[in-house]
Amino acid sequence: MGHSTGCQDTMQYLVGGSGGAKAGDAGESGVDGAMVDQGEREGTSADRGRRPKLDGAILQAPVSDREAMVEMLGGDDFSRMVREVQEQWIDAGRSDDVLPASYAGKLFGKSSAVTAYRWMSLASPDGTGDDDYFSSDLPEQQLQRTFGRLGRVAPETPVMLLYGERDQYVPGWVDKEALVRKWAGIIKQGGAALDDTNGGIVPGASHNLRGDPEHVLRDLFSRVNGFLQRIDKGDIKTAPHL
Repeated sequence: MGHSTGCQDTMQYLVGGSGGAKAGDAGESGVDGAMVDQGEREGTSADRGRRPKLDGAILQAPVSDREAMVEMLGGDDFSRMVREVQEQWIDAGRSDDVLPASYAGKLFGKSSAVTAYRWMSLASPDGTGDDDYFSSDLPEQQLQRTFGRLGRVAPETPVMLLYGERDQYVPGWVDKEALVRKWAGIIKQGGAALDDTNGGIVPGASHNLRGDPEHVLRDLFSRVNGFLQRIDKGDIKTAPHL
């Protein structure tokens, strides 16, 4: 079960390569401090074949760090920071340098060490960053290389999407329901097994459910338990390739 940045870990494990941490040996933080190692977006079948297979994969709060940055910083400041990181670090051959807290602290936390490469892998304005799996503006062709490959590279792994209705890191202009429907459609079109009975939008849920009402927590627990029970019964069927 991947939460927030952990969803990037989960997708990388399922569809990515074995390139390891490009942005630093230990990886760096995402919107709520989770750790992630960087690797190549698309790996070989040999890469994936060496990894233990997963009985199931849950993506909980799979939000776009880039869109969260734009929302928190404002479009002008975000564009300025992208330009500065590109010119002063990436183009200067300093991709592995840790950025000052003024670039990463507001979103990632003041104690987070984020390299220039890791930052740009999330913030690349054209959506081509290695970790940009979940932005709402990604074209379908790009989503086909991630969500759309699950049925081919991990057909034995059922997937469930859980997206908080009140996730504070998602800008108000993002249509959460439409976004989840789009991902779900691409997953099923690619032949992967998706639990859309228990998955989907979680009513009233914030990003990490901290401080959420008890009934929201119970709803999330019920969805996760329901997913696990369906895995045990083997009744989450793969979809035919369309």
